[in-house]
Amino acid sequence: IGICARQTGFAPTFRLYPIERMRTMMKRGGMEGSIFSYKPHRKAFLIYSEEPIFRESYVPFMRANSDAKITRIADFDGLRLGHLHGLTYAPHFLAYVEKRRGSGTLDITTSHDANIRKLVSGKIDVFVDTIGSIRWRSAELGLSNRITDVRYVIRNADYYFTLSRASKVISDKAKFIAQFDAC
Repeated sequence: IGICARQTGFAPTFRLYPIERMRTMMKRGGMEGSIFSYKPHRKAFLIYSEEPIFRESYVPFMRANSDAKITRIADFDGLRLGHLHGLTYAPHFLAYVEKRRGSGTLDITTSHDANIRKLVSGKIDVFVDTIGSIRWRSAELGLSNRITDVRYVIRNADYYFTLSRASKVISDKAKFIAQFDAC
């Protein structure tokens, strides 16, 4: 992404933000670009690249020594469920998360790292997130050998480079996205 952005004449810097803050910044133009899955309502504040840059799967993560089995949504019942604020998963799982929020049986965090640490320490039993994000963050934290992903896919999604429609730094957004896509 950095190579293609630089070819447009823009010098990007990478910063990690909580999902909700990033979304708000993209809406307001406080951030020029980011990576998002496609959702039609987001076109109001995002310009999507033409082609996805990667495909990702949302799956449950558990402690490596857990003997719990997850093959359907009902299998989350009775487990302490962690949730990353702002993550929308898929409609059927988001409805389940909202049901758990309403019953007070959902542990909400604002970072991948917090969910990983809570999982490893036993404060939660499971959380759902993208394979790439959690493998990367758990490796960075030195905890990748203490967690495992479950091969029960909640959602597969294509992810795109996106440009904020409200960006004040990039004036010719159509030209920028065209150059990015050409790269």
